[in-house]
Amino acid sequence: MVAANVRKKILVVDDEPGVMRVLEAGLRQEGYDVVAASSGPDALAYLHVNEPDLVVLDILMPEMDGFEVCQRIRHVSSVPIIMLTALRREDDIVRGLDAGADEYVTKPFGIAELVARVRAALRRVELERLAVPAERILTVDDGRLIIDLDRRLATRDGEHIPLSDTEFRLLAFLIANVGRVVPHEKILENVWGRDHTLQTAYLRTYIGLLRRKIEADPQSPRLIISSHGVGYRFQEA
Repeated sequence: MVAANVRKKILVVDDEPGVMRVLEAGLRQEGYDVVAASSGPDALAYLHVNEPDLVVLDILMPEMDGFEVCQRIRHVSSVPIIMLTALRREDDIVRGLDAGADEYVTKPFGIAELVARVRAALRRVELERLAVPAERILTVDDGRLIIDLDRRLATRDGEHIPLSDTEFRLLAFLIANVGRVVPHEKILENVWGRDHTLQTAYLRTYIGLLRRKIEADPQSPRLIISSHGVGYRFQEA
């Protein structure tokens, strides 16, 4: 259970009343404050005046689907987003992650699994806030790419690079091990948690998303280097 003095606010966005009732009951039972929105516009209107600690977002909604809602949220916030959907195809999952989602849970789902993912996402954010950072600004690729780890900002050629919370944590972890090949399992455990250590396809998807955003040529990466069958290395090109 979440202690009363640290109650977190979860914005749940879903147009199915039955699913919404299950989500609200399950999350409130765990001690979270839940705000419900039945459409994308309602969710964005709420977000403009309040900053929830996490968003659970359905994809298949009328008027504005979850992909668009996720992209719009990412323009103004780095809040963790867990997408909840019946879409199971790999390209749909990639599209959701590419839109800025941090997690992707398919229906039908167990409320215990979803609550565990919510807890893990909030715990990662809290641990990052408690860390005492040193001033760390990394300039790579002949000065074209600048990564400010403390302000959680990245720019290429002076243009801001929009990174989701998960993308930035993945990048920061690779940078923390600069020059070393980090095994897949170690990356998954440190960025997503121990229950994700076998999901190498998940990691591969995120590496692809990150390369598209920070590499000059994602097809010939010079910063995030693969060690086939082993892991990845961040190299200061």
